[in-house]
Amino acid sequence: RRASVIRALRDHIAEGSKGRLRAEDVHEHGPLFDRGYLDSFSYVEFLAFIEEQYGVRIEDSQLAGHLMTIGAMADHILREQTPSAE
Repeated sequence: RRASVIRALRDHIAEGSKGRLRAEDVHEHGPLFDRGYLDSFSYVEFLAFIEEQYGVRIEDSQLAGHLMTIGAMADHILREQTPSAE
């Protein structure tokens, strides 16, 4: 399941790059901004994709904080989708 989330995020970033990146070029542990995967324009669209696709809302502060890679983003999405056993 984690692998499919990572694949979807990679594919989305590659599509948004308009041919500049291939999905395989987007590394799971590569920083989203430092590697040029997202810029100030594409990150808004990326967050909208995550909310629409997975029903998970991510605040700007989370993205700039601990959700800086595809892997961290996938883990967060899966945690948010899994109901806690309370």
